[in-house]
Amino acid sequence: MSKEYEPMLKLSEIKMSSVGYSKGQYSNKRYLWTKGSPSGWYSYEKENWAKILKKSILGHTGLELLLYIVLYYIINIIYRAGLNSDQQEQFHKVKTYFEDGVNGHSRDLTFLLGFYVNLVIKRWWEQYKLIPWPDTMGLLNTGLTLYECDESKKLSEEILRYQMLAFILCIRKISKVVRKEFPTSSEIIESGLATPAEIKNLESKGDLDTLWWVPLQWCMHRIKIAKQKKIIPSDHKEALREVNKFWEKLENLESHLHVPIPPVYKQVVALAVYFYFGAALIGYQMTTDASDIDVYFPFFLIFKFIFYVGWYKVALALKNPFGDDGEDFEIGPLLSRHIWACGEHLKAGFEGPPEDDNGEQEEQDGLISISVDKED
Repeated sequence: MSKEYEPMLKLSEIKMSSVGYSKGQYSNKRYLWTKGSPSGWYSYEKENWAKILKKSILGHTGLELLLYIVLYYIINIIYRAGLNSDQQEQFHKVKTYFEDGVNGHSRDLTFLLGFYVNLVIKRWWEQYKLIPWPDTMGLLNTGLTLYECDESKKLSEEILRYQMLAFILCIRKISKVVRKEFPTSSEIIESGLATPAEIKNLESKGDLDTLWWVPLQWCMHRIKIAKQKKIIPSDHKEALREVNKFWEKLENLESHLHVPIPPVYKQVVALAVYFYFGAALIGYQMTTDASDIDVYFPFFLIFKFIFYVGWYKVALALKNPFGDDGEDFEIGPLLSRHIWACGEHLKAGFEGPPEDDNGEQEEQDGLISISVDKED
C-alpha cells in the first residue's frame, strides 16, 4: 500500500514568536522548539515522472545530446550530398586523422575526468559528514543537568539555542536556502533564535557571518555558570568538549567555502570533454569508405557522449551541495528537524520518562507476584 507522506516543511515554517521570558523566568511555551518537525527530513516526497526525468541522465544531458546529434547529421549530410567523390576522399583522410587522435586520447580523458569526479564526490560526502547535529549536546544536557528550578531550565534551553544560532549564522553563508530564509538579523530575532540584545552585541563586534562562533562562546559560559551553581554538578567538561566539536565541524565546513576546488581544474576538464567530442564529430563520421556496412546512426559515439558528458554533469551537480536543486542537501527540512529534536531533548529533561498509572503498576506487580509463586 502506498503511503501518502506529509508535504515537506519549508524552512520559513519555523518562524514564530520569540521565545518568551517573563522577568528572567523560563517560559513553558517554548515556541521555538515546538515549531520544528521531523516529517520533512525522515520522509520522502512522492516521486512523479517529471521529477524522475529531471534527475535522470536524459534530464542532465538530453539537450546537449540532441544538439550533438543534430550537428553530427549536418556534417554527415554535407559529406554525403554536398561533396563530390574527390572531396569525399579528402574528407575520409581528415576523418581518419581525427579518429586516430580521438581514440588515442580516450584513456587520458577517462583519467582526467575520473579524478575530477572522484574529488568532487569526496568533498560532497565530507561536507555532509561535517554538518553538526545538536543531539549529542541535547543528550548530555538531559543527563547532566539537574532540573530543579526555572533557572536550570532557562540555562538548558540557552545552551541548545546558542548552538542552533551558531549553526544558522555559519550555514547561511554556504546554503542558498538558509540565506534566503534568514537574509538579515531581523528574521533571526523573529524566529526566537536570538534576542535583540544578543544580535546588537554581535553586530557591534563586526559582521555576523564572521562571528558565527561567538554564540558558542556564550554556550561555554552558560555551561561554566551551570557548573558553578551546581545545575550541572559534575562532568561539565563533557558538555564543553561537545561544544568544541560542534565548533570544529562548522569551522571545517566553512573552510570548504574558502578553499574550493581550483577553477582552473574545472576549466581543464570542461575543455578536455568538449574538445574530445568536438573532434569526435569528425572522427566518428560514418563514411562510405570506412567499412563495407554503411551505418547511419553512430551508436558507440552516442554511448560515449552519454557516458563522459553524464559523468561530467554528475560533478557539476554535486560541486555545490548547499544549493536549492534536487541533488543538493535538504538543509531546510534538516534544520526543521534539529529545532524539533532540541525541543524533544528539553522536554525529556524537564519531564523525564513517562510513568505508569497506579492501576497499571498494580497489575504489573500482580503479574510479577504470580510468576514468583509459580516458581516457588
